[in-house]
Amino acid sequence: MPDDRPETDPVTPAPTDVRTGIGEWILVDQDSLLLTLGTNIYTGTSLRRALSSRVARDLLIPALKRSMLDRVDRDEVAVVDGVEWSVVVHVITSPLTDEVFAAHGIVHRADEERPERPVVGSLEWKIVVGEGPGSGIRLYWDRAMFELYEFAKTEYDDSVRSFVAPLWYNDLVAPKDRARFRVIVDEVITAVAPELHSITYDVVTGQGTGRRGTKTLRVAGRAAGQKGDEVFYLRGVVHEAEDVQADYHPGIATVKSDDFLRAVLELNTDSAMCAVDTRTWDVYLVTEGWSLAGLPPLTDGSFLDLFAPGDRAEVEAYLHDAATRTTVAVDPLRTRVRPSDGSVRDVLLSATGVQSGSETDRYVFLRLTSV
Repeated sequence: MPDDRPETDPVTPAPTDVRTGIGEWILVDQDSLLLTLGTNIYTGTSLRRALSSRVARDLLIPALKRSMLDRVDRDEVAVVDGVEWSVVVHVITSPLTDEVFAAHGIVHRADEERPERPVVGSLEWKIVVGEGPGSGIRLYWDRAMFELYEFAKTEYDDSVRSFVAPLWYNDLVAPKDRARFRVIVDEVITAVAPELHSITYDVVTGQGTGRRGTKTLRVAGRAAGQKGDEVFYLRGVVHEAEDVQADYHPGIATVKSDDFLRAVLELNTDSAMCAVDTRTWDVYLVTEGWSLAGLPPLTDGSFLDLFAPGDRAEVEAYLHDAATRTTVAVDPLRTRVRPSDGSVRDVLLSATGVQSGSETDRYVFLRLTSV
């Protein structure tokens, strides 16, 4: 008779967050490794070890495995100790090759309302090695991907299963995550890494709707093929994430986007830009264009000393507000600076917040443009 006593596992250590698994949608990959349990994100955790309820273990785990093996969705009722339980499984396949990659399932009392199933999208990269016709990388989405990105219905054909992802797909990844996301994917492709990888990133939503927004998504996937193959695939599932998780990419180099920033700053010789700490008003990451614009060096004193005395309070308020946002304000601030020659010059000040480490609402990156 099933009970709710914890089960031991001599191989896989128990996760720190153990849940009953009753009444929550659970996402697993093709190896039955846990990806999500409710709103919690996991990366390859043993599902059996994550579920404290033996009812969930005895009913849902076999159903997930059978469904993926048989490629059949399930909606069944099982009786345990006189109680009826609903067991539902939805199989997720890759959009191009139709390979089973994951399953989404739930077990709950049959007399209780079933929670709505969260949207989980499926994507697939096809990589053709070489330089001849047909070589390169193509990305495919299923319909659920367009739902996650909140596309207008007119932007895609709801009658087909597989889509070649838009050529401007990279533009939908938020600018702050674009370099990191791309480099991680390229590293996984280069290594043909079969291990499970996980990336959390922000995206721009609402294409074609006139209502653009942002949300945080998480992709979990792995490569299918061998290094040296002429054709191989990278398959994954995508879902919303309430919290940003650390990237997980075993077997490949640690990915940093710092050098992209270095290159941008060194090449930017025609714009006066810098980063500012709005708590101390220290300045760093100054572009070459700063001195070329005739602005004084920012090595001594407060950044606010650059501005005309009557404008400093307004500049301070503008930058404090900018530090709370990761988008550039639509309207720049018109203000006055005092260049090296002692004159007063009108400029437009634009700024965006920079969220770095544990500090939030503190740093800004800004640009000064002559009027």
